Amino acid sequence: MVLTHADKVAGLAAWAKGIVTQLQRQFADVLDLSPEPIAINATSSHSSSYIAGLIQDNTQAILEKLPPIFTHGV
Repeated sequence: MVLTHADKVAGLAAWAKGIVTQLQRQFADVLDLSPEPIAINATSSHSSSYIAGLIQDNTQAILEKLPPIFTHGV
C-alpha cells in the first residue's frame, strides 16, 4: 500500500495497522506481512534506503528457499 501526503492524514497509523491486520487474516496462508506498517519519506534517502534494504533482504530470503537449478552443458 502506498500513500502520498501521509503526514496530512490524522490517525493514519491506526488506520494502516487495521488494514494490515485485515490482510494478515485474509492472506495468512500465502503472505508474510510485517505486523507494523512501515512509513517512509520518499524525499529522504535514509528513509528510502531502509525500505530498499527490506526488499533486498526479503528477496534474498525467498531465493534461498528455492531449490537449486542445475544446468548441464550451458
